[in-house]
Amino acid sequence: MASEGESFIRDAASMRGIEEDIALRVADSEGGREAPGNVGRFPTGWSWWQFQLHYGGLGYEHYGTVAGMGNGFTQLTGWEPGDDRAWRDACRYALNRAKNGGWTPWYGAAHVGIGKWDGINRDFFWDANAEQWDFEGALPPPTSPTFRVTYNRNEPPHPQNRSYDCSQESIEWAMYALGRAPSDDWMESAMISEGVMTPDLGCTDRTGAGLASFIRRHYGEYKFDANNETNVSWAWITQEGAAAGGAQHSYPVLIGGESWYHWAVCRDYDPNTGLLLIANSANGWGGISQTMTEEEWGAKGPFNAVRVFHPDLFATAPEPPVVIEPPTPPVVITPPPVDDRMERIAAHAEEILNITEEKAP
Repeated sequence: MASEGESFIRDAASMRGIEEDIALRVADSEGGREAPGNVGRFPTGWSWWQFQLHYGGLGYEHYGTVAGMGNGFTQLTGWEPGDDRAWRDACRYALNRAKNGGWTPWYGAAHVGIGKWDGINRDFFWDANAEQWDFEGALPPPTSPTFRVTYNRNEPPHPQNRSYDCSQESIEWAMYALGRAPSDDWMESAMISEGVMTPDLGCTDRTGAGLASFIRRHYGEYKFDANNETNVSWAWITQEGAAAGGAQHSYPVLIGGESWYHWAVCRDYDPNTGLLLIANSANGWGGISQTMTEEEWGAKGPFNAVRVFHPDLFATAPEPPVVIEPPTPPVVITPPPVDDRMERIAAHAEEILNITEEKAP
């Protein structure tokens, strides 16, 4: 069965009149067909996603010296380099470029013998404005001024794929609930290759310190953070995060029960029922479904915990700007014109009198 990444590339290529297998061969020679793709690090810059959109040069000097397709991709969409959620738009962008200009920009294409226009039907009509991209949807791209990390405590549980990956599915759930969309395959392979999880032991650090470090290592550049606490109490977990968000928890907290031999996520606490609301990747494991009572907490513990958070979750709404009204100009009362008619009449009479006196014999 085709993976999500492969299926998307096939569909997107077909819509553009590009042979699906050719598009996949190019992806395989670049960042791989699996979403979100591999990361390429070169002296000239860094490349991301299945078609290795390259970043460097002006504005991206910290990656390398040569500007590439990624620079234009971010300018168009607002997606940050390497954002896991951007892989669909990155495929669309790459295939649009191939449709218009061929495969020449991809060195991997030439490496596997694919010529400039191989597999591209240049006579096939494709309206580039015919589909809505992810960055145009309800979720603003991370560089948008309106983008804020929020916590979706109602994200559905992510079921385990392996008997040992409860810690990985818990991190994955937390990141999805905070607006990220990491690939399950990528996260599993990364945690195993970095020794955070193994098929034999599952999570290799019962305290959660290794899980917190993994989150900081891979998501710190997006301002996410994580830390761990050991031997946490029921009172601690029911109150954790509530202060910043009122009655509800403001961020997910991974919980690992040493007698439970399992990691899950505390997504919230319901004071009306006294139940801890959890995202449990193995529903029913140890008799626990998607809630937990205080008695169950005591039986499955002691518990260690990992907070996962972001500064946006603590930011209050900005104060409305203070509008300073301009001072009201003083009211100038203009006095009515002085009625000096009588004075003028008197002066005129005196003038006539003087003239008369001068003319008298």
